[in-house]
Amino acid sequence: MPQILVWKCPHTGTLFESKTKYQTHLKKLSVRRVADRKAAAFKKERADFFAHMRATVRTPDELVEFVKQYWDKFCENADLQNAWRKTNKKKLPHPKIEYMNFKLTWSDSVSNTHSAPFGKQTNWGGQKKDVPRGYPGWHGVIHYNVSEYQSIHGSDMWKGTGVHTSAGGYNMWEGTGVHTSAGGYASEYYYSIEMFAEDWPAMLVQREKEIVWKTLKEEHA
Repeated sequence: MPQILVWKCPHTGTLFESKTKYQTHLKKLSVRRVADRKAAAFKKERADFFAHMRATVRTPDELVEFVKQYWDKFCENADLQNAWRKTNKKKLPHPKIEYMNFKLTWSDSVSNTHSAPFGKQTNWGGQKKDVPRGYPGWHGVIHYNVSEYQSIHGSDMWKGTGVHTSAGGYNMWEGTGVHTSAGGYASEYYYSIEMFAEDWPAMLVQREKEIVWKTLKEEHA
């Protein structure tokens, strides 16, 4: 009875009658695993970076300065989030941030219809009876201008940061005569946003301090 020699991949269990095909398979598998490890490491680094932001930023003004200082990090986040950009492996230059402003108002119950604190559930229309319909935090708007329009530098760049965008979009000024200092055309973005207090501990502590100082001033006025 003739015997057939085959090679079995220890990782996938795939059988190969050709040693060359088996070795090629192992090489491809190795490359893929290295890429997966790099992607996982990058994803963790990104998550740690935004966690550090939320743990240290105390006010809307500090948040503006943080975003401006690390603008490229937010643009890289947009690259990662955008499916078309990933599929086509487009590495376009990042536009410059030219203006940014956060306007936030405290609420004891920020709606979790579309977003929720990390690790918590959303509750569309209050359909989940065992889940709250909101969490303490801030709601408001974000407004910023960049030097060149690219759609991914809208809501994509805020995903996973703790700044949750909802209604809004961009407004291109091309052809209107509104130019940036660099000579390009300005692109202006507006979004309604939600930020949950438990995701932003430094901002929550700062708010509580301000309440205490205000109370003490009123008592001694």
